Amino acid sequence: MLSPHGRVRQDSGRAQIIANQRAEKIRRLQNQLGCIEGNFLGQLEVHNERADAAEQQAQLAERRTRVVEARARAVDERMRVAEERAATAEERVRIAEAAMARLAEEAVERSAAGPPLMSSIGALATAPQQEAQGSPATPRLADLMRNWQQNKCRDAFVARMRDGFKLQLRAARDALAPGSGMLGAEEELGHGTFGGVYKAVCDATKTTWAIKRPMKEMDKEFLIHEMLVYSSLPAHANILGVRAIYDISHSPALALECGECDMFDALFGGRLSFPDELDCLADVVAGTRHCNDNGVVLCDLKFSNIILVHNGARYVAKVSDFGLSCAIGHNRYPRCGTPGYFPHEVSLEHTVAEPSTDAFSVGAMLAILALQPKLREENVFCHKMFLTPEEALQLPQLAQAEFDSYRERQEEIAYRTMLLPNSGFAKKVTRPAVVNTMPGTQLVS
Repeated sequence: MLSPHGRVRQDSGRAQIIANQRAEKIRRLQNQLGCIEGNFLGQLEVHNERADAAEQQAQLAERRTRVVEARARAVDERMRVAEERAATAEERVRIAEAAMARLAEEAVERSAAGPPLMSSIGALATAPQQEAQGSPATPRLADLMRNWQQNKCRDAFVARMRDGFKLQLRAARDALAPGSGMLGAEEELGHGTFGGVYKAVCDATKTTWAIKRPMKEMDKEFLIHEMLVYSSLPAHANILGVRAIYDISHSPALALECGECDMFDALFGGRLSFPDELDCLADVVAGTRHCNDNGVVLCDLKFSNIILVHNGARYVAKVSDFGLSCAIGHNRYPRCGTPGYFPHEVSLEHTVAEPSTDAFSVGAMLAILALQPKLREENVFCHKMFLTPEEALQLPQLAQAEFDSYRERQEEIAYRTMLLPNSGFAKKVTRPAVVNTMPGTQLVS
């Protein structure tokens, strides 16, 4: 049996053995932790390297994307230049075709000149009397081919023209008479301030006409005034053709050439290319000058009063709506017109009508064409991109209620946005092609 001192020594030895075993376990655990930490750091370094590589690849892809975008812009620029050259070539072809057509017409006129033709034209003046007595019918092609003689073709052509003139005269006289049915046309093409326009088919000529009728009692005065203007103006290719007039005071009506749409709908509907828009504006200039040369100032020239008629090759613009027109030198209607299309001085009382008013309107229309299609507005002098929030709320109300205040505010905005140097108007809202054609220029007051 062990003594107490022996048992103490025995317990101490066992405790030492247990401590040594635990220390060994701790060393093994530390070694394992060191291995795990080393593996973790190694994997972390691998992941960092992979992240750096991915970032480099992303930067490389971004540089490649910028290169591709630059090449795409270069291709777009080349395509734009090619389209402009193609448009220029088409314009040259159109001019050449027009010149050839004029030469052909001159050749026909020269070949058709002579006493037989003059006697046939003289016969046209007596056509109504001959019609009453029974004039011969227009020769058929088969009869001409069987019985061809000298001057027969010429006489047949004159006879066909005579029949066409008689048909047009009969339609102009009877188409709008009460009971014809055209006055009751119900398919509305549009309406303006002083009347509605309706679509109808003439029974005599089998063509489509636009019938303009007053909507209110006060509209009759303006419609009769428009009839007087049409009656005084010589015909022109860029003035909407009038087909018949019914000038009875209690129910006036006007039959006009029927177009496809007005220029406002074509512009803001994207139906015209930029070269076509400029061609149409050139037509407007020709029609406006014809009116001014004959003593008429339109006073309300704007895109919605320009009718587009397709002639088979392109749209031809024709001036219409003479309800507010005046003779040169006469007092125009005060405060009448559309904001953005007339200079501020014409809003004053007793303003004399001058061709300069129409010239200003044409300039405003050209300014609208110069705007980018997506940023177009009818009043270029108060473009919404340059309005303050307060102005954006006030302007519509002023336009309806306070004409003079609206005009003054329009002048302030136009000066601030268009006339001051470096206002940014040209670069922000106009076509790049328009700005690039005028390098180094700027609007000044």
